[in-house]
Amino acid sequence: MSRDYQTIESELIDETTNYQSSFKKIKYIIFSILTIPFIIYLFIILPTQETERINLPRLNKFDKLSKPLTKTNERLIIIGDVHGSLKPLKNLIEKVEFNNEMDQVILLGDYLSKGPDSIGVLDYAMENGFKGILGNHELSILAKYQGSKNLYFQDDDLYNLTKKTIDGPKKIDKEIMIAKKLTPEHINYITSMPIFLELGLVSSFTNHENKWNSPINGIASHLGINIDKKTIENQKIMDQLQLNKYWFKDYNNYEKTIDKKHRNIIFYGHYAGLGLNLNKYSKGLDSGCVYGGELTAMVIYIEKEHDELVYKHDVVSVKC
Repeated sequence: MSRDYQTIESELIDETTNYQSSFKKIKYIIFSILTIPFIIYLFIILPTQETERINLPRLNKFDKLSKPLTKTNERLIIIGDVHGSLKPLKNLIEKVEFNNEMDQVILLGDYLSKGPDSIGVLDYAMENGFKGILGNHELSILAKYQGSKNLYFQDDDLYNLTKKTIDGPKKIDKEIMIAKKLTPEHINYITSMPIFLELGLVSSFTNHENKWNSPINGIASHLGINIDKKTIENQKIMDQLQLNKYWFKDYNNYEKTIDKKHRNIIFYGHYAGLGLNLNKYSKGLDSGCVYGGELTAMVIYIEKEHDELVYKHDVVSVKC
């Protein structure tokens, strides 16, 4: 009787072991079925779908808006970090009632990467003649487009990928996949954008007095300004990448100490964690769209009051 029990117990153990072994094999087969097509696409099909590659020019660090705001029927629409979020971008453009003939849209950098449709954003921006500046993600994608080599600027400054911008071997680098899809037309559009864009006169508002001031010069810069360098011409891109996110506090204090005719308002993005961050001399417009926040635009326009042109603005946002 004891021997029969041991035999049955042994058979049950063997069956359990066989079942576990079979289950592992089934899991391995399912895993293989699911992953092999992806591996084939990534390493065999995708490389054959790469678009024509062109050599990158030296990038322009500084530029001026060719047509600054001067008339009452014109508007400047400055948009924070889009990050490949095409639908919110279209919703925002619709909400501000964009007029392609009278309005100019300025993208504050980082319009690519992270979100679901970077190429769609790029095509949409090109189709509508949007202008813009380069953010750190555009720079990273351009560097990866040319095999992670340094990017050079016309003033001999350079940008190189850091460890933070190079994904490890266990992570698929989505920016490389974006870079592979870029056409020569895409590249020409992106590389036409500077790091700093002078906007001409923009609105200035004093909150505690609740009044519009005389307009002052505006500058678009994705990362902000390093006040230690004093002038725009002395800014270095790798220094900018190291800026503290609270750079704007020192900048606003500094602007109050210089002659009014030399003051600038900086429009920037990048710091999603701070959200919409509007100060007298700095306007942070990254309201975290790609993280489920909002996509924000500052719409600058001119109204005529008592025979005087008054520069004003509205802040417009959409949910993402």
